[in-house]
Amino acid sequence: MTRPVSKDEVKNAILTLLKIKHLVRMAIHPVNATVLLLIPKVANPTTVTEFRPISCCSVLYKTITKVIVQRMQGVMDKIISPPQNAFVPGRRISNNILLGQDLFHGYNRQHLPPRCALKVDLRKAFDTLEWDFIIAMLHLFGFPPRIIMWIEECITTTSFSVLLNGEVHGFFQGARGLRQGDPMSPYLFVLAMEVLHLLLLQRIDQSDSFQYHWRCKEMNLFNLCFPDDLLLF
Repeated sequence: MTRPVSKDEVKNAILTLLKIKHLVRMAIHPVNATVLLLIPKVANPTTVTEFRPISCCSVLYKTITKVIVQRMQGVMDKIISPPQNAFVPGRRISNNILLGQDLFHGYNRQHLPPRCALKVDLRKAFDTLEWDFIIAMLHLFGFPPRIIMWIEECITTTSFSVLLNGEVHGFFQGARGLRQGDPMSPYLFVLAMEVLHLLLLQRIDQSDSFQYHWRCKEMNLFNLCFPDDLLLF
């Protein structure tokens, strides 16, 4: 009874807890309850919007989603367009920062061609994503049905309690959105931004009046994506 715990014992315990049969479908809801930790955005918050909800997911849930994330990381570079660099293996978010600085260098010069830029702050970026859209998006990008099923099980069986003054209060089911604190959320959000990029590219191809920003036509560059911000030019 005192022998070291083996990998097979841990594997069998997890599979039994999740009731996984042949690693096809997971009953993940028993470990998908989340405690919301409210982090103040300002010194003296007075409204709910002045708090940032951080999801404290269970260790077992994070273990499962980490496996899914590792599989997603292997294809992100093939799916995501160059304007996005966050959470894409082999790319650096600093590339977009440096490119943005280079594009806007000399904006005060009068002799340059007409130009403009728009910075879009994506309010409640994770919270506003609809689950049906996420599932349709995964099908669009050609994810295997089994992976889609696993991701759907993870994001649609969420339940929440709120941590206030050191005590847990309430219990309610999720209805949409991705959780900040879920290892999968950043990757799913990046995929959602890729859909927006493709829609914008489609409208540009259909437009006869669109003109690329100065020095951007050869690169087919019209936007830069950051974790929860969008730069259009």
